[in-house]
Amino acid sequence: MKMMGGKTLRKLVLTSLSLAMLGGAEAGVGLVNVEPASIRQNGSRVSIDLGKVWFGNIEINAGISNAGRSVSLIMKESSQPGPLPSTGPEAIGVRFFKSDLTLREGTNKPVLREEDKRLMPPEVGAVMPFRYIEIDGWQGAFSKANIQVKAAVADTWQERGRMVFSGSADAYWLNRIWSLSSHTMAATSFADIFVDGDRERLPYEADGYINQLGWYATAGESSVPRRTFEWLIENPNWPTEWQSHMIFMAWADYMHTGDIAFLRKHYDRLGFLTLHDLIGPNDLISTKNITERFKKESRLTYPMGDIVDWPKNQRDGYVMGDVNAATNAMAYQGFVLMAKIAKVLDKSEDEQRWQADAKRIRTGLERLRLANGFYADSPGTQHTSAHSIFLPLAYGLVEGADKARYIRRLNTVINGKFRGGFPGSVYTAPYLLEALFENGQDDLAVALILNNSDRGWRNMLQKYEATVAHEAWDVKFKDNEDWTHAWGAAPAYILPRYLLGVQQLVPGWARWRIRPSKALNASVEAWLPLPQGTAYVKLDKNNGTATVRVPAGTVAEFVDGGETRNLTAGEHEVRWKSYR
Repeated sequence: MKMMGGKTLRKLVLTSLSLAMLGGAEAGVGLVNVEPASIRQNGSRVSIDLGKVWFGNIEINAGISNAGRSVSLIMKESSQPGPLPSTGPEAIGVRFFKSDLTLREGTNKPVLREEDKRLMPPEVGAVMPFRYIEIDGWQGAFSKANIQVKAAVADTWQERGRMVFSGSADAYWLNRIWSLSSHTMAATSFADIFVDGDRERLPYEADGYINQLGWYATAGESSVPRRTFEWLIENPNWPTEWQSHMIFMAWADYMHTGDIAFLRKHYDRLGFLTLHDLIGPNDLISTKNITERFKKESRLTYPMGDIVDWPKNQRDGYVMGDVNAATNAMAYQGFVLMAKIAKVLDKSEDEQRWQADAKRIRTGLERLRLANGFYADSPGTQHTSAHSIFLPLAYGLVEGADKARYIRRLNTVINGKFRGGFPGSVYTAPYLLEALFENGQDDLAVALILNNSDRGWRNMLQKYEATVAHEAWDVKFKDNEDWTHAWGAAPAYILPRYLLGVQQLVPGWARWRIRPSKALNASVEAWLPLPQGTAYVKLDKNNGTATVRVPAGTVAEFVDGGETRNLTAGEHEVRWKSYR
């Protein structure tokens, strides 16, 4: 076991059988044909662009004229002619595969690396992420009939959720960011379980949570998130904050499905993952409070430690200590949600206990307040990073007049030090956006989503032509980053939830709300995959109308300009007054 890129490389072999055991049925992965977006030929050199990155392999169909010929084959993620250079001591995770093939008449399939078989059932075989294919040495004309690209995709994947923006300068980038995030859900479903990218191909809690929310907004189904959750219950990862994410995942499952059986099944383990046992005399959680009994019960194969953000250079200078404000803010939210879970399961005594623990953490965090009203990153420092501002803000730890002070500080950090970009990594980006949207700072949130610095989604799109979200904002921030990381695809849920303003009001979506953001500077059409069926919302800025199709078995609230209208099953057209 060793650390690689801040995450644990565990000596585990994930097979289709082991994954199937988790879900109660065989993990479903199928191969789909991908049509090339373009094929260019210059003499014996053929260049193919799929238009998007997929996990898969290829088959070259050769006729008699190419039988026996030796060709050079390249499959790669980047359009650059050679492998991308690393920016540090570790090799970059962006894939570049080169092989010489002696063609035979008929089908020719390259042999990928042995590690490309990880997670894949035998009938699918090895897959790697790639977009571009180059074949050098081909004789005669090359057409689509000579190449077959097969991508591995979860059987349950279906793009039920979509968003299309129009009518403003913002629309172009919102569409591209949506497409990036949505396609990430499809491409990274290759193993029928949420993994943290091609380099490690392992489930992780924070990755899984962000992936889960995006999956609900696009595929709308729950089997893959649950398969991931149940893997992580048995195979947890080392970051302290990742334990809280399991509670986040369980609550998200309940809110989407309305199913309490899943909560009941995992309730006891979720209670352990609150890290109640690690609360010290200072009313805060610290890994220094870990006992031998806790180590055994944790199921961890690597020592637990606080992560705050990753890589380290994305922490805005956070001063790490034995106790960390950012870590405890997440733990606080875990206790809040655990109390809600106990209430759902009619465990009133437990509900009070979890509420008491949340109160303890809040009390402990108050002792970390500095004279200026902000939380110190850790005891003994006067430093407050952006994370010690937006995480407490996101989880309701900042109240009253303090909110304005915290928001002003965030605005200064974002637009000053970071020149309009995210102060944290792609992992913490959604929590910052949630903090802003939930506290009425929609304009700043949208500006962040659309920012043109090297710390945002436009950088991935413009500089690297990304079609699947990257692990980091830029390769210069993480030397071994890969380009297949779903934790970078948070807009898949942020855009429908906060910009369109669609959220469930009760678990299972029997009642839901549409409250368009005042920062929405575009018309939009959206298809929303609810358990009861696909909802449709169209906001037209030209005539100020909203068209809403409400699935049977649900009721929608349209909230606009201080007015609320109840919309029953069927199609409705209402005024959209708050468009600016």
